[in-house]
Amino acid sequence: MWNKGSFLSSKSVVVIVSSKRLLAAIVVFVCALLVRLLYILTVGLHYKPIFDAGIYDDIARNLLSKGCYCVHGYHSTVSRAPLWPWILALVYYVSDKQVLFAQLFYALLGGGTCLVIYFLAASLFTKITALITGLMAATYTGLFLYDGWLYSEALYTFCLTGFVYTLFRLQRFCLTRDLETARKRAVFSRIMALNRWSLCSGLLLAAAMLTRPNGVILLVVICAWAFILCVARILKRERRGILWQQVIIVCCIAVLLVVPWTYRNYRLTQQFVFVATGLGEVLTGVYNDNVLQPPQGFWSPPKGTKIHDEVSYTLADDKQSTSQALAWIASHPDKMPLLLARHFENMWQPYTYSHGLPMEEFPQRLSAKILFILIPLQTIPIFALAMLGCIITWRGYRKELLIVYLVILSTIGQNVIFYGDMRFRASIEPLLVLFAGVAVWRIGLMCINAGKLRREKRGLLLDQA
Repeated sequence: MWNKGSFLSSKSVVVIVSSKRLLAAIVVFVCALLVRLLYILTVGLHYKPIFDAGIYDDIARNLLSKGCYCVHGYHSTVSRAPLWPWILALVYYVSDKQVLFAQLFYALLGGGTCLVIYFLAASLFTKITALITGLMAATYTGLFLYDGWLYSEALYTFCLTGFVYTLFRLQRFCLTRDLETARKRAVFSRIMALNRWSLCSGLLLAAAMLTRPNGVILLVVICAWAFILCVARILKRERRGILWQQVIIVCCIAVLLVVPWTYRNYRLTQQFVFVATGLGEVLTGVYNDNVLQPPQGFWSPPKGTKIHDEVSYTLADDKQSTSQALAWIASHPDKMPLLLARHFENMWQPYTYSHGLPMEEFPQRLSAKILFILIPLQTIPIFALAMLGCIITWRGYRKELLIVYLVILSTIGQNVIFYGDMRFRASIEPLLVLFAGVAVWRIGLMCINAGKLRREKRGLLLDQA
């Protein structure tokens, strides 16, 4: 029977559980931050942005000094997605253009990615599994390697991981009684309760699209996710309309936030450029005779290929490069299966050369040499454990992990179509760690149970003796 004492005791249990979860989250974030600070202050000390990072650095500095989103002089560009250069400019504004502070911003963002994975694991599995997963994410080289490197990888990884988490929460919200509870609240409170996860998801989707042009593919992913939830009857009939309503809100928020940048691009070029150019250059570098030479499958543009960051690069050049790549594909159908297989294989290599990475910029440092050794020692076991974790969770959690599977598959598909590289695997590394954490906990549990069984058998033998 219900009484006040039982209510207070249950409430105190909730407080204790939530406080323990908060403490574990703090431990994960602090650990992640310390690892990234150690990486930046040893491997990445005195790092200078070059290659793509140098272009982002130039745009950010030009925004501050000239008020121009441009790479070369005063020539405005549509070659790069805008979010990371604008954030970089803001960091430079408050830090007197110090590169170290941009690295420290990425260290905080990387810690945030580890936190998101911890909360996702805590929502699905046990507290111990979540803590193991969070600590693995905090110390895994595949997650902190890009936090001292001023490319857009770390930002896109954070946005994608957050996007996955918000959709997971949105699916759970539609499945549980929270939906009916939210409908009974006051108007403003009801709107926020019903739409908070879709609002967050829309913001993160927009951020991902404004960080990388291929982020637009996530619009397809979220629609596929909602379609499967309905077709597979994971949601009840009366809740499917609510789900599609939320998906429409997510997509509308994302598109509406990107449209101003698209309009800016149209005014600049008089043509439609949703986020940025460069697809033609990417395809030309992927599909040509050079990529058939060892090492096969890596991006290697033919001589004379126009770079999309050049002032003279136009949308006509982009279309011509795309047509050239498609013509090569049509004329080499016998080479395509092997080439695509190479893309897939290259994607899963523990390490591939990345232009201007701090450990490549300062390879003579002891810390960099240690990192070169550590990467394969961590990466290969993580891949094996992630595969095992996928198998373990498939039966009991495949419905709740649907968005995770779709994001991983879409990223693999993009790597196969374009080109496989460790750098383009970065965005799904947190999701791989999620599965690896489950596998580690299950293996540990099996070992504990096996030890107990051996002790019990030993006790029986002693008793019989």
